[in-house]
Amino acid sequence: MNKQVDVVVGGQYGDEGKGQVALWLADNYPYDFYVRTGGENAEHRVRTKHEENFCYHIVPSATASDNADTAISILAPGMTFNPLSLAREWKGWGKLGREIWVDKHCAMITERLRKSGMDAATKRGSTHLGVGATMAAKVRRDGSCLLANDVAHLLKQLPGVILKDVTRALLKWGTGSILVEASQGTMLSLDHGYYPWCTSRNVTAMGALSDAGLSWRDVQNVVMVVTARPTRVPGNSGPSAGWELTWKQVCERAGRPLEVIRQTSGGSAGEEAGGIERPFEVSFEELQLASQLSGPTAIAVTHLDWLNMEDLGCQLPEQLSQVSLDFIARVENATKAPVILARTGPEYWDQIEFKGHRSHLHRGLL
Repeated sequence: MNKQVDVVVGGQYGDEGKGQVALWLADNYPYDFYVRTGGENAEHRVRTKHEENFCYHIVPSATASDNADTAISILAPGMTFNPLSLAREWKGWGKLGREIWVDKHCAMITERLRKSGMDAATKRGSTHLGVGATMAAKVRRDGSCLLANDVAHLLKQLPGVILKDVTRALLKWGTGSILVEASQGTMLSLDHGYYPWCTSRNVTAMGALSDAGLSWRDVQNVVMVVTARPTRVPGNSGPSAGWELTWKQVCERAGRPLEVIRQTSGGSAGEEAGGIERPFEVSFEELQLASQLSGPTAIAVTHLDWLNMEDLGCQLPEQLSQVSLDFIARVENATKAPVILARTGPEYWDQIEFKGHRSHLHRGLL
């Protein structure tokens, strides 16, 4: 297959806003396939240009795009998810009558496996969804892990779900463009992060390609997403090279009122994962390492309004404060890649597209 592959990957500890960046790419450029890799996660929240809000845990965030009717969504061979969670998520996107390919090799999270990993998850901080325990069972190959093919009778009850060997299907498809959405963030990688305060796989750009059954030779762009206010999940979730802050400090520095910070208790993040996420200063040393691991060709910076409230809703480069401009310059210096997009708030249009000399994306993106 003569493929053109773009990858969206997190540069820190997840929660960088990858979903919104993936949606932006899908809205602006045509893709034949949207591929989701990694494991079921706490959430990928997106807001569309029509002011609709979606919260995805399994399905590709690009599914919310106006262009999704001409693309096929895919759950990659390396995906790990709970089939009951997919059924719940179906209510949000299945009604649109769209097709989704589920690879037969996807590992299925069961309640038994989730509970088996609770003790370890509590000790190191986790979303408590059971992804790590299921990955461990898949590696053991002792029959305790079910694959999508083993629960085909359940998955096929969802209209639009098609079980496939995705890797071979893409091989036979011919030419096509593919948007790959990675999970979590590069610094949570099993072999490159702060073990054991990490996830159960490598969540670099190469890790996402491996999950998807794709080769580095087809990659056109790797867009690494960097948040101006990195966070780690609640609890004993491990260190960062950046100084840990309180949310009061975050708000004071940004010049914004102390707000109610988003909670992760309940919902798909697991009843035991409640609490307030831990904020940190950005470590530019870690961004250098993330750049080495994921090899970005471009950067999307997010949550600039949490760096400086004055930048909330900015849509032009000349509107940005010197604080944010200096931050963008430091990010580019650390990653050796151009910033092509800056998110300045929660609304769809709260963003700045940097064109001209900043745009080094292939295939004429921007």
